[in-house]
Amino acid sequence: MTSIRGGAVVPRSAKNIASDIRRYCAANPHARDSIEGIAWWLALQRVADDRIELEHAVDALVQQGVLEAHTLPDGTVVFACAATPDSDPT
Repeated sequence: MTSIRGGAVVPRSAKNIASDIRRYCAANPHARDSIEGIAWWLALQRVADDRIELEHAVDALVQQGVLEAHTLPDGTVVFACAATPDSDPT
């Protein structure tokens, strides 16, 4: 789907990217960069957004017994696929 703004047709994906850039600029008002640099901004922003969703998904999978959380001696939490009766390695 497209929209017309100021006589220019803007594809929906471009509108989404523009929205992401506005959000980045709101958080980083002094930022300036090339097209390549802006692509990097967006990639970093998406990683941060995806990480939140990832944490929710992993929490749900732990609750469902699909993943198991293990705490390492340094406090880092790692996740493993939960063992099932059919997955016995012996």
